[in-house]
Amino acid sequence: MREMPSKNLKMNTVIYSQIISIFGSLGRWQQALSIFTEMKGNNVKANPITISSVLKSLAQGGKWETAISLYESCESDDIKMDTVTLNNVVDACRRAQQWGPAMAFLDQNNRLGSSNIITFNTMIGASRKLSQALTTFGRALTMKLKPDEITYNTIMHLCAKRGHWEKAVWVLRHMEQTRLSPDVHTYNTIINAFKTSGQWSRALAMLNYMRKIGVNPDSVSYNSVISACAKAAQSKVAYQVFMEMRRVSVIANNKAYCSVISALGQSYQWQQAKGVFDSMENSGIRRNLVTINSLINTYGKAHQWARALQAFENLTEEHLKPDAFSYNILINAMAMANKWELAIRVYDDMKLSRISPRPVTFTPLRRIAANLPEIKAEEVIRDMQNLRLSTRRFSSARQTHLDAAEFRGFDKDGRSQFSGDEGSWDSVSGIPDDEDDSRM
Repeated sequence: MREMPSKNLKMNTVIYSQIISIFGSLGRWQQALSIFTEMKGNNVKANPITISSVLKSLAQGGKWETAISLYESCESDDIKMDTVTLNNVVDACRRAQQWGPAMAFLDQNNRLGSSNIITFNTMIGASRKLSQALTTFGRALTMKLKPDEITYNTIMHLCAKRGHWEKAVWVLRHMEQTRLSPDVHTYNTIINAFKTSGQWSRALAMLNYMRKIGVNPDSVSYNSVISACAKAAQSKVAYQVFMEMRRVSVIANNKAYCSVISALGQSYQWQQAKGVFDSMENSGIRRNLVTINSLINTYGKAHQWARALQAFENLTEEHLKPDAFSYNILINAMAMANKWELAIRVYDDMKLSRISPRPVTFTPLRRIAANLPEIKAEEVIRDMQNLRLSTRRFSSARQTHLDAAEFRGFDKDGRSQFSGDEGSWDSVSGIPDDEDDSRM
């Protein structure tokens, strides 16, 4: 910023506040703080608006300790602080998930007397633990503050993340007793709590309850229920909810399609999964990498290796680039069908594409280890050693055919138990969480 000569412009509180606000909006908290320090050095009196602008920039910069220090310094200078200024400090703590320091800050100098429900909502947002959120909620009630929808929804969201569906329901009941009307977002949070806790039947019941009381479920509602059913291997119910979603003209997105395809894949219903996949085009929904990966994984589980290969090759037609998971599930499909030559070809192509093998890549390769030529087996062993993986089981499989059930990820019938999850074969859903839609 160009320095302005004092002879041309007399700096006052308003001008300083505007400059600080500009720097704050640009995320340049250092400059905002520097201008504030200059302001005090020039004996220009600061007001709550000026201080709030500085605190807001500090909050955005994650400087919660500096925000607390600045507030305390202004208090010492007998500057009258208002509720907005107080809440800016609490928000700085919230952004850094510093619930303890925020509570200690409020407990000093009778600052709670300047607080309002926004203060406590922000405190709940700063909570890492559910117990902290409930403690904050209790203190708000003790102070006779009236919780609002944000209060309840924030606590329920934390319950959902931690898998405490019983507490989420308790908060909902408390909300209803205050005569606040839960909206679709509130019920979606409860459904998500059921999903996280593996309570698929309760998630389904809540969906039906919403319709009964006149709250129309949206795409998030249906997606969460379908995902809950998929996690619990309830493929039939997941498919029924998906069809109901389409019947009532709620637009299904890629996440919904992925969930139902993964659910059908867990019960080896590849034909039905293919039908769902094909219907995406008729619905005008562009298939993404996650959706096609779900279909490839479904084919692999059902021993449909040729279809898995075709779906993989179709990625090019969709202008999509295979990722590590795409290669891993295709290798698994080939290994389960004992197509070791194709499995190795896919493995080689994966490396040529500069996609590094992961630990899970070698699980299906152990299945075909006994069939590999010596030179190729040695290459796989070197790759495993580069990842610091034990090669004992792979080497043992070179000497004798182990039963398929001895391998992690295969059941007694030799079917793959790999889930379809994007990053791991250890989970059961095959679909990322709702708070992370970045790859959808």
